[in-house]
Amino acid sequence: MALTTFNEDMEIISKQSTYPNDADGMTPEELKASHDKAGKLIKEYINNTLLKELGGTSGAANLGVDKVNGTDMGSTIQAALNALAAQIVEATLGTIPDKSIGEAKFADLAVSTRALGELAVTTAKLAAGAVTDAKLATGAVTRSKIYTGAVTNEKTDFSAGFAPAGPIKLTKGVHYFDSEAELPETLEEGRVYFIALK
Repeated sequence: MALTTFNEDMEIISKQSTYPNDADGMTPEELKASHDKAGKLIKEYINNTLLKELGGTSGAANLGVDKVNGTDMGSTIQAALNALAAQIVEATLGTIPDKSIGEAKFADLAVSTRALGELAVTTAKLAAGAVTDAKLATGAVTRSKIYTGAVTNEKTDFSAGFAPAGPIKLTKGVHYFDSEAELPETLEEGRVYFIALK
């Protein structure tokens, strides 16, 4: 709702004749009152209309506002305050308002290999069971997506005698042997046997 405009006719004196007492038959009191009428009309508008619309809890809804920092948040101060309060609540709850982060807000190389430090994602930071078969889309892990040297003999060393923690889940046990000669004569089905490479 916009502010009420002042539309009273203020040409009170100029519309009177040159000799209002004689030509218009005005008494001295009426002539004085006509000179005071403009001021009284303005005073009444300010006190009884304008201040009431600006005061109270609805004043901000009566004042227009332009785009805030280039963002359209409504046409009144109240609408802009409501939009701003909603964004603060969303940020507090951990959500990001729609369209608030676009390509233009990312500086060059803001997200790069350098910005993602070595070991930024480690086993310790991945909760148990966080990466499962069900969460990996078909073809998500391919030869082209595995960095050269990402999988090495050192990283797959099972010399501790057990399988590494992670997506490999072996329920029947793992055995490690220094040589093939140490293998038992009968290999039990369902178990995994590792032999050291010489």
